Amino acid sequence: FDGESFEVVGVARSGFAIPDGAEAWAPLALTDEQWANRRQAFYGALARLAEGQTVESARAELTSIIDTQRRDFPDTNKNRLAQVMTFTAGMADAGAGAFIGIWQAFALLLLLIACANVANLLLARGAERSQEYAVRLALGASRRRVFSQTLLEGLLLSVVAVIVAMPLTAIGLGLSRASIPASVLRFIPGWAFIRVDVPLFLVTAALGTLAMLFFSFIPALQAMRAHVSDALRQSGRTMTPGRQRQRLRSGLAITQVALALALLFGSVLALTAADRTVNGVLGFDKKNVLVGTINLPERTYADPKKRLRFAEGVMDAMKTIPAVTDVGVVNNIPAGFNNNGRPFFPEGVELEAGDARMVNIRLVNSGYFGALKIPLLRGRLFEDSDRSETVQVAVVSASLVRRYWPDEDPLGKRFKLAADGPLFSVVGVSGDVVHNWFTRREETVYRPISQSPTYGGDFAIRTVGDPTALAGDFRRAVAAMDPDQPIASLASLEKMVEDRAGGFTFIARALGVVALIALILS
Repeated sequence: FDGESFEVVGVARSGFAIPDGAEAWAPLALTDEQWANRRQAFYGALARLAEGQTVESARAELTSIIDTQRRDFPDTNKNRLAQVMTFTAGMADAGAGAFIGIWQAFALLLLLIACANVANLLLARGAERSQEYAVRLALGASRRRVFSQTLLEGLLLSVVAVIVAMPLTAIGLGLSRASIPASVLRFIPGWAFIRVDVPLFLVTAALGTLAMLFFSFIPALQAMRAHVSDALRQSGRTMTPGRQRQRLRSGLAITQVALALALLFGSVLALTAADRTVNGVLGFDKKNVLVGTINLPERTYADPKKRLRFAEGVMDAMKTIPAVTDVGVVNNIPAGFNNNGRPFFPEGVELEAGDARMVNIRLVNSGYFGALKIPLLRGRLFEDSDRSETVQVAVVSASLVRRYWPDEDPLGKRFKLAADGPLFSVVGVSGDVVHNWFTRREETVYRPISQSPTYGGDFAIRTVGDPTALAGDFRRAVAAMDPDQPIASLASLEKMVEDRAGGFTFIARALGVVALIALILS
């Protein structure tokens, strides 16, 4: 890994992939010099609470430690924070809770529709059998026996329903798994624990039985209270249900249709939103772009010039292919699973580190803007003369200009990306790009890789045809520069966007299925 040899000393149990779909774990072996470096910005820790301790007590203890470090090391720890949360909160996806909540709300509405349907059917069935109940009561049957028999019939219906429900549940789970891309599914370890098992069967059986008994209770009560003389005077053809029963049944029917329409409208909105997420205005053109991801090992590419030579060599080789129109490189491609951010300090504004607003940081070459068709609105892009020894330059997004220099000329403005960092000069303004659908943070600073070569990068290659047809050419270009360098991933940008939005699309389709079932029931 990372250009170093490792020896396998253990094997994790099947299904363990913490954190973030991890497949291998190496020790955090820091040198004395690295331990003494207090400028390292971020670490995550997992800790098991001691007996009798809570998350709140752990938060208080860690806050006390952080406060002590702030006093003892003000230069590096003045603005440091520590977040302490439960395992579930720490590992959960930022947007998963809201989507699952919507999904569960739709499921609850579907359940109410089904319940209203069953209740109405049982009431209609009870009305049709009112003469039968009257005859049996006239022949000497006790009202208690008629009541219990009606409940027993409902119980038998629930048994049949549970037996039919279990295979349908298994099929539904299989279809759900199949509809989520494998690249997304590996980051949702909870799916491995969703299966049809004995506890699920018992809970389903118990809920089904209770629901059926509850909805059988009203017709059973009406059967027990039947008026023998009134029922026997009328024939089955002329008999009509009472006004109160009619109102109840009409109310259930109206409620059912209203809920179904609400689900239908909601699912259409969700499907529309999912389509806009994938095919809407993203700020870049996802079509006809091949994306190859490379992670250069720090051990063999510690020299920035060597990293730059590798990136330029791969891009030069791809530019010679007739089907290629533009070639770019970026540290994190839009719709990828990673994002880099830094606090933004505009020149002339005094800000504490904790008060600075975060912006996206992208290390790119000039060809990147052409490869993704990101428009240049003002100024210029990066040039060959922009090197590490020259003035540090940047292209910023239009949204960043609107926030910090709304009524000023942004060209020539300067800023920092750390309170004690160097100044960067704005040389151009680009269009906005949606890098993250959850945060919708579009304020972005683009830095030239010639001034800050990156270890990990996504090569974006725009073609005139099917981009995946050039996968072999990209592999040969990488091998020519370094035959030992693996390619982390190779796919079209269109496929990456679909995979990244797989959660949105899955939820939207699931809501559509729920709405369709509700419509059929109604």
